[in-house]
Amino acid sequence: MKPEVLCTRFQLLNCKVAIEFKDPLLSRQCEYIAVAAEQDFEDSVTLSYRVDGTGPYEIYEEGQLLACAPSPADVQYHIYRRIYRRVFERYVLAGWIGLHAALVCINGKRMLLLGNKGAGKTTLTSALLFAGHEVEGDEMVLLRDTIAMASPRRLHLKNGIENQVPELAPLLAQFPTAYAGTEVLRALDPTELGYKWVIRAGLIDHIIWIRPNHGEETALAPLSSLLILQHLIEGYLGWGESKEQVFRYCAQISRPGGYELALGQPRDAIVQLESLADQGALFL
Repeated sequence: MKPEVLCTRFQLLNCKVAIEFKDPLLSRQCEYIAVAAEQDFEDSVTLSYRVDGTGPYEIYEEGQLLACAPSPADVQYHIYRRIYRRVFERYVLAGWIGLHAALVCINGKRMLLLGNKGAGKTTLTSALLFAGHEVEGDEMVLLRDTIAMASPRRLHLKNGIENQVPELAPLLAQFPTAYAGTEVLRALDPTELGYKWVIRAGLIDHIIWIRPNHGEETALAPLSSLLILQHLIEGYLGWGESKEQVFRYCAQISRPGGYELALGQPRDAIVQLESLADQGALFL
């Protein structure tokens, strides 16, 4: 009896993705890659993958051998990286640039959250999710002129996040995992917890630079357009666009200036950001 062919299907922006496999052990790895975000974009292409074997594995892309993988984790790594690279290449060719940033919507105001690795973007976005606000993405944002949209990637939760976002503590074990070196990452799809997750292209209302201040006071202070521009350029992902294009896009959205968030406790930061959203601007 031939083994059943399993298939994971989902959407990434304007691309459909299909991953076929026969080894049930790969189901959890494919779950990590797949997303259920609502994405109202016209489909233009289907990215097709097939994984043969039960370990070691052969990975085929559009019928052509892409890679050989000794373990389910290696299958996940190859397909995940390849899918996102192909999707982003299409958007780069269409004039978009990539930023290392999160995108959230608080009381109807879209906020772009910038910050160095480890600043607390994912911690804050996770806390915002449980506070009832919309999280569009926690890691990568595409920008063209003044229009921004998040990459529909699951939130990647690091060990210890439950100390800052206690609502996650009883839930972490149910999320699919991957490894970044020796560190375990757990992948959260907001829809699996009953939250709305919508990827949209639109304008940004506020830009926030996150400065980690863990365990200390949380404070929100204005930042000049020049400093916001600097942080935007520092967050550019370097996907091959011209420097002139990157500077032009970042300069356009940085003109109103923004804010620095000294991030102590996430719940305190949420209060500050809600006030910003409700008042339009905290400082004149």
